[in-house]
Amino acid sequence: LSHIATLEKKEGDTFDDELRRIIRMEADIIYIYPITDEQYVASILNVADEITMIAELSAKDAISGIVKYCKLAGNLEKGVNSLKAVVGHKLIRTLCDQCKEAFRPNPKLIEKMGLPKSTKMLYRPPRQTVDEDGNEIEPCEKCDGLGYYGRTLMLEMIEMTDEMKKLIISGAEPAKIKAFAKKQDMPSFQKDGIRLVAEGKVSMDELQRAFKS
Repeated sequence: LSHIATLEKKEGDTFDDELRRIIRMEADIIYIYPITDEQYVASILNVADEITMIAELSAKDAISGIVKYCKLAGNLEKGVNSLKAVVGHKLIRTLCDQCKEAFRPNPKLIEKMGLPKSTKMLYRPPRQTVDEDGNEIEPCEKCDGLGYYGRTLMLEMIEMTDEMKKLIISGAEPAKIKAFAKKQDMPSFQKDGIRLVAEGKVSMDELQRAFKS
Protein backbone atom coordinates (compact mmCIF):
# COMPACT_ATOMS: atom_id res chain seq x y z
CA LEU A 1 0.00 0.00 0.00
CA SER A 2 1.25 3.46 -0.85
CA HIS A 3 2.31 5.77 1.99
CA ILE A 4 2.27 2.85 4.46
CA ALA A 5 5.48 1.34 5.81
CA THR A 6 6.10 -1.62 8.08
CA LEU A 7 8.87 -1.36 10.65
CA GLU A 8 11.39 -4.17 10.36
CA LYS A 9 12.19 -5.56 13.78
CA LYS A 10 15.81 -5.63 14.85
CA GLU A 11 17.15 -8.21 17.23
CA GLY A 12 17.53 -6.78 20.70
CA ASP A 13 15.29 -3.76 20.09
CA THR A 14 12.85 -2.89 22.87
CA PHE A 15 9.46 -1.31 22.24
CA ASP A 16 10.97 2.05 23.22
CA ASP A 17 13.72 1.55 20.63
CA GLU A 18 11.13 0.76 17.97
CA LEU A 19 9.11 3.86 18.79
CA ARG A 20 12.21 6.05 18.52
CA ARG A 21 13.09 4.54 15.15
CA ILE A 22 9.58 5.21 13.87
CA ILE A 23 9.69 8.82 15.05
CA ARG A 24 12.99 9.30 13.22
CA MET A 25 11.24 8.01 10.07
CA GLU A 26 8.88 11.01 10.44
CA ALA A 27 5.75 8.90 10.34
CA ASP A 28 2.47 10.80 10.72
CA ILE A 29 0.54 8.04 12.47
CA ILE A 30 1.63 4.63 13.72
CA TYR A 31 -0.45 1.55 14.47
CA ILE A 32 1.07 -0.30 17.41
CA TYR A 33 0.53 -3.62 19.11
CA PRO A 34 -2.51 -4.06 21.41
CA ILE A 35 -2.04 -2.52 24.85
CA THR A 36 -1.29 -5.15 27.49
CA ASP A 37 0.41 -3.77 30.60
CA GLU A 38 1.76 -0.79 32.54
CA GLN A 39 5.22 -0.86 30.95
CA TYR A 40 3.71 -0.77 27.48
CA VAL A 41 1.59 2.27 28.38
CA ALA A 42 4.61 3.94 29.98
CA SER A 43 6.45 3.62 26.66
CA ILE A 44 3.48 5.16 24.86
CA LEU A 45 3.31 8.07 27.28
CA ASN A 46 7.01 8.80 26.81
CA VAL A 47 6.42 9.76 23.17
CA ALA A 48 2.73 10.73 23.24
CA ASP A 49 3.55 14.38 22.47
CA GLU A 50 5.73 13.48 19.48
CA ILE A 51 3.54 11.24 17.35
CA THR A 52 -0.06 10.04 16.95
CA MET A 53 -0.58 6.36 17.76
CA ILE A 54 -3.47 3.97 17.21
CA ALA A 55 -3.73 0.94 19.47
CA GLU A 56 -6.24 -1.66 20.62
CA LEU A 57 -7.31 -2.27 24.21
CA SER A 58 -9.75 -4.94 25.30
CA ALA A 59 -12.76 -3.36 27.07
CA LYS A 60 -16.55 -3.62 26.92
CA ASP A 61 -17.01 -0.05 25.65
CA ALA A 62 -15.16 3.21 25.05
CA ILE A 63 -15.60 4.56 28.57
CA SER A 64 -14.37 1.30 30.12
CA GLY A 65 -11.41 1.50 27.75
CA ILE A 66 -10.52 4.98 29.02
CA VAL A 67 -10.73 3.83 32.65
CA LYS A 68 -8.58 0.75 31.97
CA TYR A 69 -5.99 2.73 30.01
CA CYS A 70 -5.67 5.38 32.73
CA LYS A 71 -5.21 2.69 35.40
CA LEU A 72 -2.39 1.20 33.34
CA ALA A 73 -0.94 4.70 32.97
CA GLY A 74 -0.81 5.00 36.77
CA ASN A 75 -1.87 8.64 36.57
CA LEU A 76 -5.39 9.70 35.61
CA GLU A 77 -4.50 13.16 34.34
CA LYS A 78 -1.49 12.00 32.35
CA GLY A 79 -3.45 9.14 30.83
CA VAL A 80 -6.42 11.29 29.86
CA ASN A 81 -4.28 14.05 28.36
CA SER A 82 -2.50 11.56 26.11
CA LEU A 83 -5.77 10.50 24.43
CA LYS A 84 -7.35 12.13 21.39
CA ALA A 85 -10.31 9.79 20.90
CA VAL A 86 -11.47 6.36 21.98
CA VAL A 87 -13.58 4.19 19.68
CA GLY A 88 -15.62 1.20 20.82
CA HIS A 89 -17.28 -1.40 18.64
CA LYS A 90 -19.80 -4.22 18.78
CA LEU A 91 -20.30 -6.84 16.10
CA ILE A 92 -23.89 -7.33 15.02
CA ARG A 93 -25.44 -9.73 12.52
CA THR A 94 -26.78 -8.25 9.29
CA LEU A 95 -29.97 -9.35 7.60
CA CYS A 96 -29.72 -11.48 4.48
CA ASP A 97 -30.50 -9.10 1.63
CA GLN A 98 -31.87 -11.97 -0.44
CA CYS A 99 -34.64 -13.09 1.89
CA LYS A 100 -35.19 -10.34 4.49
CA GLU A 101 -38.84 -9.50 5.01
CA ALA A 102 -40.21 -5.96 4.96
CA PHE A 103 -42.95 -4.86 7.34
CA ARG A 104 -44.67 -1.61 8.20
CA PRO A 105 -43.84 -0.63 11.80
CA ASN A 106 -46.29 0.86 14.26
CA PRO A 107 -45.75 4.65 14.53
CA LYS A 108 -45.49 4.27 18.31
CA LEU A 109 -42.64 1.79 17.83
CA ILE A 110 -40.82 4.24 15.56
CA GLU A 111 -41.13 6.92 18.23
CA LYS A 112 -40.07 4.57 21.05
CA MET A 113 -37.00 3.37 19.16
CA GLY A 114 -35.99 6.89 18.18
CA LEU A 115 -36.13 6.03 14.48
CA PRO A 116 -36.46 8.81 11.89
CA LYS A 117 -40.10 9.83 11.45
CA SER A 118 -39.66 9.26 7.72
CA THR A 119 -39.16 5.51 8.33
CA LYS A 120 -41.88 3.68 6.41
CA MET A 121 -40.57 0.12 6.35
CA LEU A 122 -38.37 -2.03 8.58
CA TYR A 123 -36.91 -5.45 7.93
CA ARG A 124 -36.64 -8.77 9.75
CA PRO A 125 -35.77 -12.41 8.98
CA PRO A 126 -38.54 -14.16 7.00
CA ARG A 127 -41.28 -15.59 9.20
CA GLN A 128 -43.28 -17.48 6.61
CA THR A 129 -42.22 -21.14 6.43
CA VAL A 130 -44.99 -22.46 4.16
CA ASP A 131 -46.59 -21.05 1.01
CA GLU A 132 -50.28 -20.35 0.38
CA ASP A 133 -50.84 -24.02 -0.50
CA GLY A 134 -49.28 -25.24 2.71
CA ASN A 135 -46.09 -26.43 1.08
CA GLU A 136 -42.84 -25.91 2.94
CA ILE A 137 -40.83 -23.04 1.48
CA GLU A 138 -37.29 -23.92 0.45
CA PRO A 139 -34.73 -22.17 2.68
CA CYS A 140 -32.82 -19.24 1.24
CA GLU A 141 -29.75 -20.47 -0.63
CA LYS A 142 -27.64 -17.52 0.48
CA CYS A 143 -28.16 -17.76 4.26
CA ASP A 144 -29.51 -21.33 4.44
CA GLY A 145 -32.74 -20.07 5.99
CA LEU A 146 -31.07 -18.30 8.90
CA GLY A 147 -32.26 -14.86 7.81
CA TYR A 148 -28.90 -13.33 8.61
CA TYR A 149 -25.76 -13.17 6.49
CA GLY A 150 -22.49 -11.68 7.68
CA ARG A 151 -21.86 -9.11 10.39
CA THR A 152 -21.16 -5.42 10.62
CA LEU A 153 -19.91 -3.00 13.25
CA MET A 154 -21.78 -0.68 15.56
CA LEU A 155 -19.45 2.09 16.60
CA GLU A 156 -19.21 4.63 19.39
CA MET A 157 -16.61 7.31 19.95
CA ILE A 158 -15.57 9.44 22.88
CA GLU A 159 -13.78 12.50 21.53
CA MET A 160 -11.32 13.77 24.10
CA THR A 161 -12.20 17.44 23.97
CA ASP A 162 -10.94 19.79 26.67
CA GLU A 163 -14.35 19.64 28.36
CA MET A 164 -14.40 15.84 28.26
CA LYS A 165 -10.88 15.63 29.69
CA LYS A 166 -11.81 17.94 32.58
CA LEU A 167 -14.89 15.86 33.33
CA ILE A 168 -12.99 12.56 33.42
CA ILE A 169 -10.10 14.00 35.46
CA SER A 170 -12.64 15.32 37.98
CA GLY A 171 -13.56 11.70 38.74
CA ALA A 172 -16.96 11.65 37.05
CA GLU A 173 -18.83 8.34 37.02
CA PRO A 174 -19.17 6.47 33.68
CA ALA A 175 -22.89 7.35 33.51
CA LYS A 176 -22.09 11.06 33.72
CA ILE A 177 -19.39 10.75 31.06
CA LYS A 178 -21.82 8.91 28.79
CA ALA A 179 -24.49 11.58 29.36
CA PHE A 180 -22.03 14.34 28.49
CA ALA A 181 -20.96 12.50 25.33
CA LYS A 182 -24.62 12.22 24.34
CA LYS A 183 -25.17 15.92 25.01
CA GLN A 184 -22.19 16.69 22.75
CA ASP A 185 -23.75 14.49 20.05
CA MET A 186 -20.82 12.09 19.96
CA PRO A 187 -21.35 8.79 18.09
CA SER A 188 -22.92 6.11 20.31
CA PHE A 189 -23.89 2.45 19.98
CA GLN A 190 -27.56 3.42 20.27
CA LYS A 191 -27.41 6.00 17.47
CA ASP A 192 -25.38 3.76 15.18
CA GLY A 193 -27.62 0.77 15.87
CA ILE A 194 -30.76 2.78 15.09
CA ARG A 195 -29.14 3.96 11.86
CA LEU A 196 -28.51 0.35 10.83
CA VAL A 197 -32.13 -0.58 11.60
CA ALA A 198 -33.48 2.41 9.66
CA GLU A 199 -31.29 1.49 6.68
CA GLY A 200 -32.72 -2.03 6.65
CA LYS A 201 -29.39 -3.69 7.40
CA VAL A 202 -30.22 -4.92 10.90
CA SER A 203 -33.40 -6.19 12.57
CA MET A 204 -34.75 -4.71 15.79
CA ASP A 205 -34.52 -8.12 17.49
CA GLU A 206 -30.84 -8.36 16.60
CA LEU A 207 -30.20 -4.83 17.86
CA GLN A 208 -31.83 -5.65 21.20
CA ARG A 209 -29.81 -8.89 21.42
CA ALA A 210 -26.57 -6.98 20.80
CA PHE A 211 -27.33 -4.51 23.60
CA LYS A 212 -28.07 -7.34 26.06
CA SER A 213 -24.87 -9.24 25.30
